[in-house]
Amino acid sequence: MFSRHSWSFLLVAALLFWAGLVAGISFLEAPLKFTAPGITIPLGLGIGRLVFQALNKVEIGLAVLALVAAFRLKVPQNLVLPLGLLAAVLAAQTLWLLPALDVRALALLAGRTPPASNLHYVYIGAEVFKLLLLLGTANRAFALLSRPALPHPQPTPLDARNPPGEGCVLLYLLANSPQLTAHDRTHPSPGGFRASSGVGRGWGSAYQTFNFSLPAHAL
Repeated sequence: MFSRHSWSFLLVAALLFWAGLVAGISFLEAPLKFTAPGITIPLGLGIGRLVFQALNKVEIGLAVLALVAAFRLKVPQNLVLPLGLLAAVLAAQTLWLLPALDVRALALLAGRTPPASNLHYVYIGAEVFKLLLLLGTANRAFALLSRPALPHPQPTPLDARNPPGEGCVLLYLLANSPQLTAHDRTHPSPGGFRASSGVGRGWGSAYQTFNFSLPAHAL
């Protein structure tokens, strides 16, 4: 099984690799291919359809990897929200934007002129938002997951003097407190003496719910 360090590395690496793909393909390859010599509109559209279909499949794989890593790491809420937004944007592109743009591309390849639409601008806006969200989420994930683990608390001197099961001095003092009620003194529990929450009066709020048992012969 992967360690926490491995899952943390996979989460950050998946987000950064995803961001690199979006930046390289959507903002570099897509506009530049139409400036190459000899590239026609139909040829550029045919290449673009293949590239973006492949990119979408890789994005889905990276999103699944990031979500699985986040689930295994039990990431805090401030990472769950941006990861959920990334998944929502990718789902909208996969189920709506890309199919709609593909229909327009096929119409152009067939020699037809599709009606005017703002889908390309919507897709560009979604890509900008997704890229910024990927970079911000990767940065936040790295900052949170690279923090060193908190050390285990060391026992205090009081803990050392009174380890669990051996606080006889404290139990004896509480059992013999003059603040015990008459009922507490005359009606011990079957297993010995049991102090109720009334013992806490005058001892501070830390003992308000202190409950313990002491064999009757110890008193």
